[in-house]
Amino acid sequence: MKKFIVLITFFLVFLPAHSANYLWQNKQDIAKHQHEKIQQWLKFGVKATEKTFHKLPFKPIKFRVKPSKRNNEPVPWGQVNRMDNSILLHTSLKFSINDLKNDWTLYHELSHLYLPFLSDDARWLSEGFATYSQQIIMLKAGLLSSTEFVERISAGLKRGRKNTSMNDDMLFIASQNMRKQRSFMRNYWSGAAFFIEVDLALQQKGLNLPIVINRYITCCLTDEMRGDELISVLDEVSQSTIFSSFFQEYYVREDFPSITQKNINKLANFYNSK
Repeated sequence: MKKFIVLITFFLVFLPAHSANYLWQNKQDIAKHQHEKIQQWLKFGVKATEKTFHKLPFKPIKFRVKPSKRNNEPVPWGQVNRMDNSILLHTSLKFSINDLKNDWTLYHELSHLYLPFLSDDARWLSEGFATYSQQIIMLKAGLLSSTEFVERISAGLKRGRKNTSMNDDMLFIASQNMRKQRSFMRNYWSGAAFFIEVDLALQQKGLNLPIVINRYITCCLTDEMRGDELISVLDEVSQSTIFSSFFQEYYVREDFPSITQKNINKLANFYNSK
């Protein structure tokens, strides 16, 4: 009987937490009293992301959660490991389940999985897509109001503009040198602006960005691509030249794009009604 209890305990504590949609790979590294909270958080994040994009890029999504010593925010750091497309989340375990749900990091990293690993000159595309997508996911999940959605995007674009004023290289060069030049905000928010403009143009054709991304992951998602290759495929699946038209402009731009408050409000209303 004791052996049976020990065996059951092993399965409950040391095997990865698993559902059809996600796999928590290092459950054994986290104190048992934290397990339910983390599992609820991961499940919620995957479900919220799937709600926006209508499906996951693959199943299960693999997670590793590492306790963080930085306790000033719920999730100080996250990253995708492109060797196996798993997500590492440095997490401050003192925060509540609601704090974790309201942190943007999980939705940002999940969004990265919808695009392949891109060449250095297209980092702005990768980070811009994740930065814009996290706002839509959180809006549609009820974590942001329309007003908060607009405020967050407006504030981010302002940071991007300020960062751009410190470096007037063409965007693809700034992308290649993002870490060296500390041009993170320029790359993240120039990329977000690109996808905002693309999304608005797609909506005029009766489409939207999540629909096109859904088509892309269904037919064409690969491990790695050049930025221009991805854009060409996205044109194909959207049956348009919207992506390439904006890409040609953004790739070499030296300034920061101008996105009006009216257009941000339009996006908030569009996604809040879906």
